[in-house]
Amino acid sequence: EIAPACKDFCSSPFIIVNVAAWKTRANAPTLERGPTRMHRDGYAAGHFKCIIYVTALNADMGLFQIGDKIISSENPGLAVIFQNSKAHHKAIPGKKYDRYTLDITMMRTLRQTDLLRYYPGTPDDRHLLSPLYAYVS
Repeated sequence: EIAPACKDFCSSPFIIVNVAAWKTRANAPTLERGPTRMHRDGYAAGHFKCIIYVTALNADMGLFQIGDKIISSENPGLAVIFQNSKAHHKAIPGKKYDRYTLDITMMRTLRQTDLLRYYPGTPDDRHLLSPLYAYVS
């Protein structure tokens, strides 16, 4: 269901490289490493991320910061699509409740292939073992 919005964002066909669910505990500290400090993800060129917020984005349930902008929404289900290796971003823990997200990592392709096919990835599933896997049946 998110494919049309993602295609509009990246202006090309793409495949899904990884899907991960994350939980940020309420009042989680900002550590030297991790999602609560400003960071870029360091993915290979041509990758982008769609983060779906399972809960509302507010001070009690947590927020999202990208650059200087704080993203909020009182309704669950907000999706943010961005080039996660170009934009500094961070999770802001909730003050009362845990923050839940579904992170979908995508890679632009030259032609449309099967979005949901299994593609061999790296151990951390940041990118495919080889971009050519997207085109091999």
